Amino acid sequence: DRRNKSPARSEGTSLPVQSGSSIVTAVVGLAIGGPAGAVIGAAAGPFVSKAASLIENSIRRRNSRAEKALQVSFAKAGFALDDFEAIFVDDPRKADDFLSLLTQLFESDDELTPVLTELMAELIASDSSKRDRLMLIVDSLRGLRALHLQILKALSRGNDSSLSASNLARSVDIPEIELRSAVHLLESR
Repeated sequence: DRRNKSPARSEGTSLPVQSGSSIVTAVVGLAIGGPAGAVIGAAAGPFVSKAASLIENSIRRRNSRAEKALQVSFAKAGFALDDFEAIFVDDPRKADDFLSLLTQLFESDDELTPVLTELMAELIASDSSKRDRLMLIVDSLRGLRALHLQILKALSRGNDSSLSASNLARSVDIPEIELRSAVHLLESR
């Protein structure tokens, strides 16, 4: 039947679905990118809507991890979260360093959370003389992934005979050729 295959008819039946999808992606685009994001979001299709949902879930998980890390780091430093402003208001450099560390925690793999949480606690309780050293450590951790930590753990457990590239590659379960770039990144730090 020719009428059922008509482009106008098929477009008409999918119009409400496309419009609803456009509204959702426009709202998500607005939230993420402001007015320009809303325009781009409205023009995007269902794949962008699915990607926006993925982003929202990721941000929710990261926020939860950051909230837990903040609670632990403040407790370890001997402060309550209510002391947040008092700690940072008179020391803008400390506040900037803390924000840098918090951003790194938000963007890092879960496996780095305990290390970064410990560094946050030290930063909260530190004076300016310790802060530069702490931030050097923070900078050296930037960009490390879970695999890098696995390599470091394997190296720390190994003895001279088990530190060959092939043994190390087997212990972290990646091909030796891929291990080289990961180890090179660690060596450059």
